[in-house]
Amino acid sequence: MSDIRQAQAAEESAPMQTGGAARTDGVLLTALRGLALVYVTLLVLTGVAILGVGALLGWRPYLVTSGSMAPAMRPGDVIVVEPAVPGKPYDVPTIITFRDPARGLVTHRVVAAEQAPNGEVRYTTKGDANPDAESGTVGQSELVGSVRYVVRDVGMPLHWAQHGRWGPFGAWAAGTLLAISLAVGLLRPRAAKESPS
Repeated sequence: MSDIRQAQAAEESAPMQTGGAARTDGVLLTALRGLALVYVTLLVLTGVAILGVGALLGWRPYLVTSGSMAPAMRPGDVIVVEPAVPGKPYDVPTIITFRDPARGLVTHRVVAAEQAPNGEVRYTTKGDANPDAESGTVGQSELVGSVRYVVRDVGMPLHWAQHGRWGPFGAWAAGTLLAISLAVGLLRPRAAKESPS
């Protein structure tokens, strides 16, 4: 008799253990989907803040590629630049973006502004992390604009790709695709359970 009772007890406890494991898996999946939804939402909102708002105001985003302005901005950050207005001068210590013939786009802080004999204001700039100011000055024709805000680290995937760091880039891409898949699964209405026949 005791063997029969033990067998019955084992049969009764087995479905309960399976159900408990299924409930735990369901809770974990729901938590993962919730985190994925938060990540995707932040990704979309960041894109809107950088591209959407900037486009409405005529501001342009640029990727920071060097550490010359650390800690104010670091490689992988994105800066949003308001275009320069002819005749509107910048004060010390405004951060400006300008074109340099040898280096391309440069973003540095204004440390001095002087009016040239022809009336043009020319700027001496310096990277916060650099020991010395630039030897040359920046005039209106080189100016792109002034930095309105910095968005930390959002350009890291592009920075990795530009420097051939495909490991981190691939991990980010795979994680983002997985997060989008999980988030879409959370938003999609669940199919109605089939009634037992």
